[in-house]
Amino acid sequence: MSLRPLVLVVAPGDDIYRGYCLRQVADAYDVAVITTGPLTWEQPHVIDHEIVEDFEDEAGLFAAGEALAARHPVAGVVTWAEGHLTAVARLAEHLGLATTSVESVRTCRDKAASRAVFATHGVPSAQSIAANSLDEALAAAKAIGYPVVVKPASVGGSIGVIKAKTQHDLAAAYAFATRGVQLHGGDNTVVLVEEYLSGEEVSVECVTYQGVTTAVAVTRKELGPEPLFEEIGHTLAADDPLLATVAPIATAAVGRPAR
Repeated sequence: MSLRPLVLVVAPGDDIYRGYCLRQVADAYDVAVITTGPLTWEQPHVIDHEIVEDFEDEAGLFAAGEALAARHPVAGVVTWAEGHLTAVARLAEHLGLATTSVESVRTCRDKAASRAVFATHGVPSAQSIAANSLDEALAAAKAIGYPVVVKPASVGGSIGVIKAKTQHDLAAAYAFATRGVQLHGGDNTVVLVEEYLSGEEVSVECVTYQGVTTAVAVTRKELGPEPLFEEIGHTLAADDPLLATVAPIATAAVGRPAR
């Protein structure tokens, strides 16, 4: 019998895009997975498996998790599929495991909710107005001033994100953002019209442990041509001097910073 803790992975994805994630987890833990079909590339890395028809079917996901938990003591539940984060948080709560709260996950997945929390806590953020129709988007863009960025509120990966330079671009931009939601899903269908901020785009990589958040690295992004914001390259240096500047803002946005 294995002495290693078991981690339940939901939606491990495909080998080319996310295979390294599963292999790294399997290096340190026993792994069980929940997928929507038979095991293929995952087989060598897992000790147990359940199938669901749809990860967003709460009853089916809970039943699969319960079945695995009945056969093994589960130490934790994870997913690297952003679209399923809320469902997996619900599953972890259902199984009585430590997890980020469902409310917190929803706030992170909903850019409008994130902006509202930032404003409440004094974290600097671009001006943003939610729109549920083209008329509302036009009014929001007029209030903010062109150019604006139009994006889905709850889809990641720069999907549906586009710049509208003038009022003449707004209708096409709104349709593009709306189609991003339709093709890739999300926790809601709201579209945001936001202030355009020119400059280099970066992400700040953070680790939160026992409620304390530490910024550990800066990733500088290379973007494709406008009007899109597609990430086509990333550069990360361990000694990037920008980290000292952006770390306080990132840790304030995520949670309580390290002392």
